Amino acid sequence: MDSKRAAAARPPAASLPRPGDVLGTFVLEEAIGAGGMGAVFRAHDATLDREVALKLLPPDQVEDPEVVQRFYQEGRSAARLDHENIARVYSLGQDGPFHYIVFEFVEGETIRRRVDERGPMSVAEAVDVTLQMAQALVHASLRGVVHRDVKPSNIIITPEGRAKLVDMGLARRFERQGERGGLTQTGMTLGTFDYISPEQARDPRDVDVRSDLYSLGCTLFHMLTGRPPFPGGTVLQKLLQHQEEAPPDVRELNPDVPPALAKVLDKLMAKDRDRRCQSPEQLLRDLLGVAGRAGIPLPRFETSAIPAERPAWERPAAFATLAGFLLLAAGLFYWGRELLDPSATTPTVDYPSLSASRAASNPRPPAPSASPATTTPAPPAAPRKIDVRPGDDLASILASAPHKSIVTLTEDGPYLLTGRAPAPRGEARDVTIRAEVGKRPVLRFVADAGGGDRPATALLAFARGRVAIEGLTFEAEGRALDDRLAAIVLDDAELQLAGCVFRRGPGAGAGIPAVLGRVASADAAGDRPPAIVARQCHFDPGAAAVECRGPADVKFYDCTFGPGGPAVVLDDPGGPTGPRDVSAVRSSFMAGPSPVFLVRGPQAGFRVDDCVLAPGDASAAARVLALVDSPRDLAWMGRGNLYGPFDAFLEVAGKPSSEDAVPDFERWRSGLREDRSVLATSPVWESSDPARELARGPEAPTLAFRLAAADDRPSPVGARKGPFGTQIVEPAAPRPAAEAPATAMATSTASEPVKSASAAPVAKPDGVREPSPVVEPDEPPEIPTMPPMVNADPDEAEPTPPAPVAVAGPPAEATRAAGEGRAPAEEDLVRSAEQLQSMIALAAQQGAGGGELHVAAGAELELTTLTLPSGSWTIAAQPGERRPRLRFHASPFGSSTSWTALFQVPSGELKLQGLDLQVEDADHQSMGRLAAVSVAAGASLELADCTISVVGRAPSHAAIAVPPPRDPTGRGVVRPAVVRIRDGFVRTVGDGIFVASGQRLDARLDNVVVAADGSLLHAQGGSGRSPDGPSLALKMERVLARARGGLVHLDGSADEAGLPMAEVAARDSVFSTGDAGSPLFRVDGRGRSDALADRIRWTGEDVGYHDVTTYRADDVGRIGVSPRRYARSDWLINFVARDDAPVLDVEFADRKAPALPARDLTPQALRLAPGGPFARKGPDFAAIPPAPAAGS
Repeated sequence: MDSKRAAAARPPAASLPRPGDVLGTFVLEEAIGAGGMGAVFRAHDATLDREVALKLLPPDQVEDPEVVQRFYQEGRSAARLDHENIARVYSLGQDGPFHYIVFEFVEGETIRRRVDERGPMSVAEAVDVTLQMAQALVHASLRGVVHRDVKPSNIIITPEGRAKLVDMGLARRFERQGERGGLTQTGMTLGTFDYISPEQARDPRDVDVRSDLYSLGCTLFHMLTGRPPFPGGTVLQKLLQHQEEAPPDVRELNPDVPPALAKVLDKLMAKDRDRRCQSPEQLLRDLLGVAGRAGIPLPRFETSAIPAERPAWERPAAFATLAGFLLLAAGLFYWGRELLDPSATTPTVDYPSLSASRAASNPRPPAPSASPATTTPAPPAAPRKIDVRPGDDLASILASAPHKSIVTLTEDGPYLLTGRAPAPRGEARDVTIRAEVGKRPVLRFVADAGGGDRPATALLAFARGRVAIEGLTFEAEGRALDDRLAAIVLDDAELQLAGCVFRRGPGAGAGIPAVLGRVASADAAGDRPPAIVARQCHFDPGAAAVECRGPADVKFYDCTFGPGGPAVVLDDPGGPTGPRDVSAVRSSFMAGPSPVFLVRGPQAGFRVDDCVLAPGDASAAARVLALVDSPRDLAWMGRGNLYGPFDAFLEVAGKPSSEDAVPDFERWRSGLREDRSVLATSPVWESSDPARELARGPEAPTLAFRLAAADDRPSPVGARKGPFGTQIVEPAAPRPAAEAPATAMATSTASEPVKSASAAPVAKPDGVREPSPVVEPDEPPEIPTMPPMVNADPDEAEPTPPAPVAVAGPPAEATRAAGEGRAPAEEDLVRSAEQLQSMIALAAQQGAGGGELHVAAGAELELTTLTLPSGSWTIAAQPGERRPRLRFHASPFGSSTSWTALFQVPSGELKLQGLDLQVEDADHQSMGRLAAVSVAAGASLELADCTISVVGRAPSHAAIAVPPPRDPTGRGVVRPAVVRIRDGFVRTVGDGIFVASGQRLDARLDNVVVAADGSLLHAQGGSGRSPDGPSLALKMERVLARARGGLVHLDGSADEAGLPMAEVAARDSVFSTGDAGSPLFRVDGRGRSDALADRIRWTGEDVGYHDVTTYRADDVGRIGVSPRRYARSDWLINFVARDDAPVLDVEFADRKAPALPARDLTPQALRLAPGGPFARKGPDFAAIPPAPAAGS
């Protein structure tokens, strides 16, 4: 009765308007659709004088605020779409009780009417429409929009033949509202249930683009046969048929359908979405293949920029007409151009993999550049795929190759070059040079008897542009080296090498550098000079592997270096200035008489991780790791490396007896140079004479780099594979948990599941797990796909990033892709919060022990707390113009004593790469303490190229929190929480890192900018007595921290008087407390002041201080006793072991910036004054990611 009275009391719903009524500025002309989802009118826009389609929210639903909110939300989502195959949304509005969305009015007829009136469509028509719809879904899925109601009545064909998808993004919410009371309504259209995917029938919220592809498959079936796959029965029967029954064979209903198209249709309509076509890009490829084989014209594809060559799938024996050829070529061109974002204007550079089908390689042509002068007609397009045989003039071919050419060397060779090729053209070009699959071409530098007066330069020379070289071997004859500069010379050009070998030929003598990079123009230097990247390459050219003159950005992954010359030479000939950076990951350096690294001129930065650096000949005279002009200008960061015995680790050029020289390893690894690196106490190489073995076996050079077995080494390090797929590091069999080495950073426990032998983890020195892929002898060489050339973070750009065992289901393919060194496919990218949560949950259910997930570029994820199951997890961003952003929506009912975080890491490890994390308290009084990441004892967190923004009003928040232990009794050994941040920005209204009572921390920050309104490190006291040894370790290199609460705050209380001991070290870093006047170090304890003295141990080298007047303040917590404050001189005398080469008057470019609240600060705002005394120190701002506006 109460419900009936309420219904009677509710005002009656407004009736629908009629033609002639005016809503806003729109005059309704004609009702063109109606149903449970609302009414659609053709209307006239009186303001812009155009016809529009106006869709009304059903009047009986306007009283529900949730429905109205969803209506506008979905309309805004659809308004983000702008594609020629999607009906555009113009605006949203309200007039009185009527809420409406204004669409583009599309003239034409629906597929449903077209088929009902004229019968099945021809194969060519159906393929044409499906291709257009696939393009529409590509555009929508890249923006996170799923249609949920693809069907013949929602596709309109215009008189010009253009297919338009209508009702974009509105079906999900309003269709469910209609279903609730409309399933039995008279005359209700059941079309949706003729095309609904099995997963959408089970749960309308559990859908992604694959659901739209299933519906598109049903629509294609309807176009080809004149009926849906399951035309009869009730709604329930239809749903069950979509769940369980195979659709009829389309060829039985229409014999004209080609077998290849029937196969595509079966793939589209697979019941299991993991066996279905996984992305609209895949569908485009499949349909274009069908069109090519069947000779189907593609009239909707433009033909204005067709390459002059024939498509790879068109064989010369099948001579098609000229018109057919143009249309087919246009189809493949359109595919290559539109697979990603059809509306994107920024050109992309896609370098195909060595093993990719050459038919799939059709690069997008460069966009024509506008010229203020008169333009001349463009010459005919040259072939973009060029096959070269040993007798061809390779140098001349490369000199004249057009932009984005793919040059394939089809034989082993040798290909003879003299170095007297025509000079490269002035314009920037992108070129890929690769080996034919199964071939190992040799490029040999020979003496030129008829070279005339032209100067010889290099085997290959490139000016500007980008070059990718895959699977080639470079060598030189002895008499050919007199006046050559290098095998490859780059002038303002980028280079990517994969699977290449550089070696000396017989009698080649001293050899020549493998790569010479020169930056001649200031524009090319910029913030980042052109990159030189090598993956799975071997260098032993008898001279420098890579020599750079001027600014440099060099990266090595899984590379090996012989003892014939330096691995890297950095020279400074004068000219443009810029960063000089070298990074090496999992590479092996066999040292010889020359220094491994030779640095001349200004400051240079080296990052060396998981590498082997050891002499190859025990009898060699002088073995030096690094020879430099000025030791202070060498910024070295090493991690997890294995060193052999060197006569000197650092030597000053021309001053062998300099006090700045570093003769032994202990001194070398001090001062923050190395983290968890070791000096071998037994032979490093498996061979007793690896240098001689290397000379004997030039065809398989990497066998000489196998490591000797040793129990005292934490793990195999160095290069794992050679350029031809040769295994260097044997896969390690899993050891019983009881035998696993226990380290402070270990993240695996006996409770973790044993992983399969095919992906057996190898423990890195710092406990981070990495896979050791197994390659069978008969497998083809595994060369990673050449990615677009971007200046990626070294760990981010690794060809084989860390990834645990792949799990079945959605995360599996992405994890396998990571393990194989290739980028994840589009369909494997995370685009929604639900998708991320479900992939983590599925991996946990299957006991995968972790996984690697990739978030789509530009994705905006609104997340609640994600608690990660035990294992090794990596969540990385897809490279793109816009970084993914993860926003945290915390529960409004948090606790003031516990932590609520976006990521909860109770065990195992979490690696985040390239992400922006945002946390904001909507109600600071009720939401409790918030953090971006909560890291429990024994767990590990690594952030690379990430930003964290914690904004709001509560100073108790933190960017990273180490919560109280789960065992409140304190029994058992407390392992430290491990935190690693590099190339990042942290902005927080509270503390940077908060450590709860009784917890331990091992933290390292490399090249990080911090803006904190609290302290950088805030740790609570414990209930027991103060520990005798350090429980907090904080190391900083090239860090800029503006922390208004100070650098370190140890916070005791009456109940928790036992203060932890913190060991803090910094190098090349800058610290400021803003205008707060806070002490740099603050110790709040209980009892005697002398009991607080040893709680913070400080070591500084080349540290800059900005406006710091109080360096330490100790508070004993007694009434009437003021805190004791120490100025710099007293601080140095009482507490500091070392603070070398400080700078006390650091200046910021924006002098007001240090005084601003953290939410208003960005990395750019905290740049140092260019002419100040610390201008060349501090962080490398070019490697710090830009931060989104706080609260945006």
